Amino acid sequence: MPEPIYSTTPRPLPRVLIALGLFVAGLALALLLVLSLRDTLDPLARAEREAARWRAEQLDAQLAPLDLVVAAGWRLLPLVLATGAGGVALSVAYRRWGGHQYTRAAHVTRALEASTATPPCRRR
Repeated sequence: MPEPIYSTTPRPLPRVLIALGLFVAGLALALLLVLSLRDTLDPLARAEREAARWRAEQLDAQLAPLDLVVAAGWRLLPLVLATGAGGVALSVAYRRWGGHQYTRAAHVTRALEASTATPPCRRR
């Protein structure tokens, strides 16, 4: 029986690829270690971090009252929106059903005034 061209049995990974992969991983770890140590021990980077921390603390101190206002606004926002929606609903309901008799009375009064003949000089 002839041997197939492509074998289905897994072949072991060559030792060169394993060594190369370990070398690249070690190189990456060494680079990360050097960058971390440089960032930790560099006096300029440390001064920059301290200045950024100081600026952030100053900004937090200035914005502390605003945080209280924003938090109160978020607490009151649903109440304000519900009140506005209720006001709109009452306005719509009144326009639909509330003023009907008054509107009808005004139309009747105007119709009666129009049906009576009054001289133009006596009109109001």
